[in-house]
Amino acid sequence: MPPVVELHTSIAQLRARHSELPVADQNLRELERVERLRRFSSMTTMYLTARTRSGVHGLLPLYPTSRSALPEETVARLFQEETDPAWRSMMLIGSDATAPNSLVCTPDTAAALVEEAVAISVRHSPDLVCFPHLSDAQHAAVRPCLGADPEFSGEREEAYFDLRYGSFDEYVMSLPRQRRSHIRRERRLFRESRVTLRELPPAEVVHLEPYLTGVESRYGVPPRPELQRLYLRTTAQAMGDRGTALVASVADRPIAFTTLWDLGSVWRTRVWGCDDTHPLVREAAVYFNLMYYEPIIRADAADARRLYVGTGTIEAKTRRGARVRRLRSIGWAPDHARSRGRSTATTLNSEV
Repeated sequence: MPPVVELHTSIAQLRARHSELPVADQNLRELERVERLRRFSSMTTMYLTARTRSGVHGLLPLYPTSRSALPEETVARLFQEETDPAWRSMMLIGSDATAPNSLVCTPDTAAALVEEAVAISVRHSPDLVCFPHLSDAQHAAVRPCLGADPEFSGEREEAYFDLRYGSFDEYVMSLPRQRRSHIRRERRLFRESRVTLRELPPAEVVHLEPYLTGVESRYGVPPRPELQRLYLRTTAQAMGDRGTALVASVADRPIAFTTLWDLGSVWRTRVWGCDDTHPLVREAAVYFNLMYYEPIIRADAADARRLYVGTGTIEAKTRRGARVRRLRSIGWAPDHARSRGRSTATTLNSEV
């Protein structure tokens, strides 16, 4: 019997419909965070589930997105080839294009989910359809379900540290000899400086939004303070008591911050904001300590297996012992040949 594919319009509806889902609660909270951000910009979100006799074994978010809501630099990170410059709308499948893909499936649910997602995309008539930031395993599940080769493709790398060091000294000793003195120097600069480090609930750093907006602006992102404050608030809500903000201060004045998300065996760093005008941000190696060394120490002490540290500044991360995994994006201008027929998903009412 083929899987039953159902279409949901909110995480709340998904939770009400299914008592058991193939993802952890913290992952659902992250999807709900994205949903709230999109609602702020008047965009809808959909979720496909694939159910077999033994339960729900597939989940795939769908994000209809207008060009005005998707910064050009975000699109540029998706594809190495140029897309049609006249595109106005895109169906993002599995990811909102800012994070790794959230597709969860088994061999017997992959085709049903992917084909249904493509069929719904055709129905929405976007200019482009995209599966962003697929892991190798996800790409292997998706690619055979598509017809022709994708018109656009691209790759990024996400950095991570495999842990179980035991101590910071053991982490340093795991690095090539020529890099150890540099890491120790960065650690010493931070610890011997006037910078103090505090742990706070993530909700207590929302007021530091100007630091985040400043960093984003330096990378070409148009300043949208209200959206960045919402990002910080929804991130804090999603993390709940599994999140920690690390705040670097000088004389009780914050100069930089980041957040850590404890997902059990996996931890993630989220957000980097700083006051670039303060000399100690650079002189005390605050970035490297808040984004790498302090998270490594904390995640390792909590017996986490892996710490993900994002897709930017890959060389700086690999020089400090990080490994990388490939994330692939594939996309095309939709045509009916890619759909195996009309959408057959059961649509559930959005009210719960």
